[in-house]
Amino acid sequence: MAATRKFEFQVGVALNSRTPIERIAPVVAEIDVVCCPGAWSWEVIGRVKELRRALPPDVQVQVEGVDRENARALVEAGATLLVCGKAIFAHSDRAAAYRQLIDAAG
Repeated sequence: MAATRKFEFQVGVALNSRTPIERIAPVVAEIDVVCCPGAWSWEVIGRVKELRRALPPDVQVQVEGVDRENARALVEAGATLLVCGKAIFAHSDRAAAYRQLIDAAG
């Protein structure tokens, strides 16, 4: 990790839905972000809340598969990085889609 910090890189861990949060306990002091990868489901909200309770406040919680319907709930649950590829790039007016996501996230 020292070399990573030397070059000012951030350190992240991807934690799938079946992996217990306790598995990252040994490295939690050394990470900057935890990513919740995979297909979106409303169960991710609970996972984000659980992560937020378990992680130091400066560790980012990233969620993939974000759209207008789930953005606000994820932010309220504690997600701090929202991956919104399809929610933006699947639209012909990407700027409008981006603004709608920002508004939806609150």
